[in-house]
Amino acid sequence: MAHGRRLAGRDGTRYLVDAPLGLKTFADVVCPTGQCAPSGAFGVVTEELAIWSSGAAGAAGDPSLAVLPGKTRVPVWMVRIGTLRAGDKVRVRKWNACAGMSAEIDPAEGSAAGTAATLQVPVAPPGLFRPVAAAGG
Repeated sequence: MAHGRRLAGRDGTRYLVDAPLGLKTFADVVCPTGQCAPSGAFGVVTEELAIWSSGAAGAAGDPSLAVLPGKTRVPVWMVRIGTLRAGDKVRVRKWNACAGMSAEIDPAEGSAAGTAATLQVPVAPPGLFRPVAAAGG
């Protein structure tokens, strides 16, 4: 329930939202309960991610990226090395799903990603990585 800048949670906690532009600035930035895998947990990818690398796959210091095709620019020197398919399991190292919408993930062993390296996900909107239990696996 929201009124002006006041917000009340289901548990009765009351919040004052300090948003000079109004509550609309918070639209689509909050994960519904149980829909986002927390940092440090295993999750399931909900959309296909293209894997790009600037060097040898899995090499130390290789800045590999996982991006939503068509939604993120990739530097011209990077080469596509694989794909994480919807339903693939990953370990979510860090995920800032609300403010910066970026993440750092490790593909599960045997995934179609084509790399064992940690992947930077520059655009990781809420819901991109579901908890394993919520995804049915």
